[in-house]
Amino acid sequence: TYPYVTSSNCSIGGACTGLGLPPKYIGDIYGVVKAYTTRVGDGVFPTELKNEIGEHLQTRG
Repeated sequence: TYPYVTSSNCSIGGACTGLGLPPKYIGDIYGVVKAYTTRVGDGVFPTELKNEIGEHLQTRG
């Protein structure tokens, strides 16, 4: 949620820019997603469990 969003390009174009490769060198493209939310820096974490279940997940994984 704004303002806690990325300004990076999260597409194949962003990968080409970050790697310094032109798109003609890209063959197969695979999509990758995360099944959980992560946060870098400060900000709210609306799904954080601050109870016994959250403590269990932190210690046991």
